[in-house]
Amino acid sequence: MIMTDTENMSFKKQSRMVYLKLLLIAVISTAISACAALWIAENFFFDKFFYQKSLTHGYWPPERSDLSLKSFGKRGEEIFELKESAKDFNPHKSTPVLGAKDDEVFTIAVFGDSLVWGNGLKEKDRFVTILEKKLNKITPTRVLSLAHPGDSLLDNYIKVQVTSSYKPDIDLVIFTLVDNDLFFNEETRYNETLYKEIISGCNKKPLLRTSQFEPLKDSTAEHERYMSNLEKSFSDKYGNVCVFETIAARLPQQKTMYFIFGPQFNTPWMIGRLRKTLEENKLTIVTPETLSEIEFGSREWKSMFVSKQELHPSVTANRIFAEKLFQEITLNPRWVFTEVMGQ
Repeated sequence: MIMTDTENMSFKKQSRMVYLKLLLIAVISTAISACAALWIAENFFFDKFFYQKSLTHGYWPPERSDLSLKSFGKRGEEIFELKESAKDFNPHKSTPVLGAKDDEVFTIAVFGDSLVWGNGLKEKDRFVTILEKKLNKITPTRVLSLAHPGDSLLDNYIKVQVTSSYKPDIDLVIFTLVDNDLFFNEETRYNETLYKEIISGCNKKPLLRTSQFEPLKDSTAEHERYMSNLEKSFSDKYGNVCVFETIAARLPQQKTMYFIFGPQFNTPWMIGRLRKTLEENKLTIVTPETLSEIEFGSREWKSMFVSKQELHPSVTANRIFAEKLFQEITLNPRWVFTEVMGQ
């Protein structure tokens, strides 16, 4: 049977439509398969596919020397701005104005390390992001994330000093602490002048510097060495405790809460030492009691970490942090958030 020109054109048109539909189906199927594979990899094989590889999850791949804090979007923008401001900061010429409000947005500054930065988490799952979203449903709120992996207690204190001068609209400071905060970094990490001034009265004893443990890279022996150094950082044989006590005496009492995450490696006595020193200096402590109620080593306890190898707080743990802070900020008149709500 011979087709007419009209029929032939119609046939070709239909063939093209069928081809385009099949191509569209193939593209959609491939996209769905890729998304499914990505979801499975992230949720069931995190350590093999994402650990220390994904910018989206807050990691800085060792081979990516081209990256900067700005490469991490909102997660890195605010700490980048702080680091730039810290370079020329002079503690003897600056006038702290922390808490002076100059706009209608309730502004919270959260200081910390990788637990605030959110190692292993997407931006939307970090407790600072969750907290900002919850508070914004009540009144316009901005939560600044002034954190960087590896930052110590000393680094966080320096950051508070710098921020109190260059950001005059802070209504509430949340100063976070965890058991490895007494390890110290290089002097030039934020501001060398302030760093040296703080440790000047404590450097007669040796200072323990940053001691990291990477589960996927380090051996059992290196883990034991890390735990040994962690205990030493709380020993009076080293100057780290002296630095902590010096800082605690200088930390602000007004419009500042001290949020203790809790022990990461079943070290409650270390957290107890941190708490005791803060209490002696009449500083307000807040901690997620829910975590202390969870039995060490249980399935629920394990769910508080990103994965078996990535021992940073999980999405679930970050939701607990956010809820605790939300309740504290909205229900305790000390933080004046209730006054803002009533305006």
